[in-house]
Amino acid sequence: MLEPFPFGYSPLEWDGDDTRELISGADKKIGNFNGQEVEFLATDQPLLPPNSVVLMAADLYGDFRDELILLATEETGNRFISVITATNPTEKRFVTPTETLDYRLWIARNMGGGYRSVYDQQLKSPKNEN
Repeated sequence: MLEPFPFGYSPLEWDGDDTRELISGADKKIGNFNGQEVEFLATDQPLLPPNSVVLMAADLYGDFRDELILLATEETGNRFISVITATNPTEKRFVTPTETLDYRLWIARNMGGGYRSVYDQQLKSPKNEN
């Protein structure tokens, strides 16, 4: 089940730990919710282009962590799409959301003009194959 989160924040899996993080809509900082407030991460903050807007956070590369999909505007007025990913390595391994049809359909609906929503699925550890 999706955990409650404060207004103005969106959940994402950024750093590969056991909890999801939140990204603020205003200043685009990532942090953890302690039950009362969001404590921003001291490290692992994404370096976002200036004049950018977060369109979506989704697992595009298939390592279970989310990437940020941004629409940015250059000083000349030209627009471009930018994808930002976490660069810190993680030892955790999960079955990635991109392996499920429901998740791929959710991405298509959200990016294809559908309503914006949060995908809620518990990560599953890979099966031990001996």
